[in-house]
Amino acid sequence: MQIGAYRKGTPLNTTYDYNSRPGDSLYGGYYTQKQLKDLVKYAADRFITIIPEIEMPAHSKSALASYPELACLDSTGKRFAYPEHIQDEYCTKDETFEFLDTILSEVMDVFPSPYIHIAGDEASKVNWKTCPLCQKRMKEEGLRTGEELQSYFIRRIEKFVNSRGRNIIGWDEILQGGLAPNATVMSWTGIEGGIKAAQQKHNVIMTPGEYCYFDHYQTNAPGEPVAIGGLTTLPKTYSYDPVPAGLTGDEAKYILGAQGNLWTEFIPEPSKAEYMLFPRSIALAEVDWTPVSRKDYAGFISRLTRYLKRLDVYQVNYSRHLFEIRLNTSLTQGSELMATLSGVPGPYQIHYTLDGSKPVSSSSLYSRPFSIRKSCTLTAAVLVDHQIIDLEKKSLVLHKAVGQQISLQTPPSRYYNKGGDTAWVNGHLGNDDRFNDDDWLGWNGSNFDGTIHFASTTQTSTLHTRFFHEPASGVWVPKIVTVQISDNGVDFKTVAEKKMDVPANAGAAPFTLSWPEADTKYLRIIASPYGAIPSGSPDAGDDAWLFVDEMIVE
Repeated sequence: MQIGAYRKGTPLNTTYDYNSRPGDSLYGGYYTQKQLKDLVKYAADRFITIIPEIEMPAHSKSALASYPELACLDSTGKRFAYPEHIQDEYCTKDETFEFLDTILSEVMDVFPSPYIHIAGDEASKVNWKTCPLCQKRMKEEGLRTGEELQSYFIRRIEKFVNSRGRNIIGWDEILQGGLAPNATVMSWTGIEGGIKAAQQKHNVIMTPGEYCYFDHYQTNAPGEPVAIGGLTTLPKTYSYDPVPAGLTGDEAKYILGAQGNLWTEFIPEPSKAEYMLFPRSIALAEVDWTPVSRKDYAGFISRLTRYLKRLDVYQVNYSRHLFEIRLNTSLTQGSELMATLSGVPGPYQIHYTLDGSKPVSSSSLYSRPFSIRKSCTLTAAVLVDHQIIDLEKKSLVLHKAVGQQISLQTPPSRYYNKGGDTAWVNGHLGNDDRFNDDDWLGWNGSNFDGTIHFASTTQTSTLHTRFFHEPASGVWVPKIVTVQISDNGVDFKTVAEKKMDVPANAGAAPFTLSWPEADTKYLRIIASPYGAIPSGSPDAGDDAWLFVDEMIVE
């Protein structure tokens, strides 16, 4: 307990860079058996069964820190140095199983659950390939691969758990190398593992991250508390059907239901846990007990808005992002933006403002697309009983490049191209605090190289833009930005070039580049990426990501 229950501290980012919080103290703690038994009773009194999860064979560094003799040996038979070179899975020698049998026995004495979760996920198996003890085990058992050794590990643990009258649950990686005879599979990497397990007549709990991970962001709105990443909105969670298409009626019977997950690396207090859990957990509960034919999001919202009053009484800090308010714009012939708002089912309505203020009941009511003639901050909201239950805010900038014909030398990454290839000249500014919303485009290992073809000769003199900088996530500002102009789109000349200093702080870093006013038919902007991430930073040696916001041309 003195060692394994503590870690250095809490990272300031989503890459687990614990050095990002200088001078951080140890963080951790543990429960006594009596405290756990009290918790089990508290839950049971409320008809809730707590299923404990004991991580194996991987995610076990806390145990290996306390008992390094249970780790693998290197190829020469020496113990790996902890923690620099030790992987986080146990060695497969007999002493490991004796240790885990003891741990599981104590756990089963505390938790009467019919299931014991033994994890089985994200094992790298790297050290198993060279550890002489693991190689000896593989030879003795006739195992050919690390996956088969993992299957041996899980089957051996299952046999012990079954001997105590319990059954195991494991994440879908336990399918690798062959599924243990009585295991229940928890499908998190997608739906494929759940399908495969059901087809093998094993019980399945569906929990794919796309729908069921509540540590993801629940909106693209600015100002959201930090999350691990991803986007799992309330409508997305409600849209989930736990029974995958393609299963036969007999196979579908093995789908027990769905589970929502809230991992708490970035949950420092209960109020934030409430914000991430509610109301998405309510949506998933209804998903679990409602036939697909009876699901109706508008009806769900009607019931939910009444239920939220109960949460108010209990002072639950729930999220009010109940819809997916979407803003789309198109350019009119008069160089105006035509704005369309959607994503809200009837009978709910959208109110909006163009001055950045929060909408109220007397604000403009959206009924049809409307024109925007100058730069503004559009704020759209849904109100129920005069209270905002969802809000979307977007800064819009009308400039000379908006709506012009463009081309890109290299398309952005498919992972960071939600706004489409034209997002860098669509008049939308990206969020200040997040680089993965619809209006940031990302490149890895290549330049941003975009050309604007003006419909008629246009005088230009200035470029304003922003580049995201978050070294903890491998995102760096470019080294240099170049602007070129051309009369024919073939022969370009450089009119301005500027190096960009590395910002002191993470976030959206502004950048301006000016040149003598020039008649312009083609304008080319090149942002050269930072290149290899420097030593001492997360992901050192990898190519830095480059994230580009709106290219505002004046």
